[in-house]
Amino acid sequence: MKKILIAYYSLSGKTRKIVEQVEKTLEECEVEEIKDLNARRGIIGFIRNGRRAMKEKQTDIITSEKNPSEYDLVILASPVWAANMTPAIRTYMERYKDKIKASAFILTCGSSGDDKALEKMENIVGTPVDTVTFSAKELKQETAQKKINKFIEKITA
Repeated sequence: MKKILIAYYSLSGKTRKIVEQVEKTLEECEVEEIKDLNARRGIIGFIRNGRRAMKEKQTDIITSEKNPSEYDLVILASPVWAANMTPAIRTYMERYKDKIKASAFILTCGSSGDDKALEKMENIVGTPVDTVTFSAKELKQETAQKKINKFIEKITA
């Protein structure tokens, strides 16, 4: 069985919710939350978040406790901000890209921009084993678990 790490960033908790479902379904994996050391809440934070994501900026994150090179697969999970991954995920990917043997991506988004974000993620760590995106609407439906099951089937094959 593959040794899997899920590294994720979640500001609102939506991405965390999906990661928890993936973790429960996989049963055997490790999870690490990527923590951004910069304030991201409130209206000013919302504007700053979008701007930093659009400009493809990095941020200050807490150093990872888990070494991505010790895993067969690293699942990277992020919200989509302004058709980009979050600065925290970008920072993690740039920092550890040479240690990631294989990757898969999970994105949560309001309605669009996931295709551009996936492309930019691929540009950093290479072609993923699989990707899955959840719109805000899908997060509230039972279709989320079906998508998770299909994703897990592909990444564990």
